[in-house]
Order: sequence, then structure tokens, then C-alpha cells
Amino acid sequence: MNDICFICSDGGHLVEIKRIFKILKDYDSFFVTFQTRHLGKRIEDKKTYFLPRIKRNPIIFAMIFVMEFLILLKERPRIIISTGAGICIPSFILAKIFGIKTVYVETFARIKKPSLTGIILYKLNPDLFFVQWEHHKKFFPKAIYGGNLF
Repeated sequence: MNDICFICSDGGHLVEIKRIFKILKDYDSFFVTFQTRHLGKRIEDKKTYFLPRIKRNPIIFAMIFVMEFLILLKERPRIIISTGAGICIPSFILAKIFGIKTVYVETFARIKKPSLTGIILYKLNPDLFFVQWEHHKKFFPKAIYGGNLF
């Protein structure tokens, strides 16, 4: 059983989640992300699961849903933390079923408008929802403004 599942897409979302990881590095944890040629076999020397890109394809989304179900069943995290994007939607849905706590941090990259992932996950009512821009509280009234990760 792991304490934390860090799940996000690659690129800037992964940079953000690594900053959160540095604060929580002493907890048992693992990563779930997309494979790219720039990533090795592990992130931050932790167990890492690599999934195929979703690309807003419903068939791949269903496949990812099953893969994430199996990962969560195997690893049994107590908390899922994500900075987006769509890769985390299935895991947050499954977290509700499994009773896993969820934490979402809206991406810093979305300055004027919220992300589609943020909009969807906000409706799923995660246990904690953070925004990195104070004016995003108008889109997510129950969110916590915590400053930015950069």
C-alpha cells in the first residue's frame, strides 16, 4: 500500500507535480504519466507507470480507465495528487469508488480561463482543489488559492 499516487501528463504538468513531490518525497509513492523519449524508466527514482496518450479519444479513454483501475487496485494509494491534464480524470472517478482522497492543483499555465480538466474535476468535488492564480477563485469558488508552484 502506497501513501500517494502522483498522476499527471508530461511536460509542464510533470514539472509542477515534481515540485509537490519534493515536499512529500519521504512518503511511499508512485507516479503515473505518459511515456516520452525524454523520460527514463522512473521518475524521481520512484515506481512509475506509463500510459498511452488519450488525445480525447473515447476508446483510448476507456482503455486508460481500465489501466488506471488495475494500477489503483494493485497500489492502493491513500491519496491521489494531480496537476492535470486529462490523464487524471479516470483516476479521480475511481478514487470516489475506492474511497481514496484526491487533491487537484489547477495548472499554472492557464492564466485567463480554467482548464477543461479543472472544470471536470471540480464537478467531481475533490477533497482539496488548489488554484495558482487568485482570480481563478471566480471559476472555482470552493478552491484554495495557494500561490504558484514556480
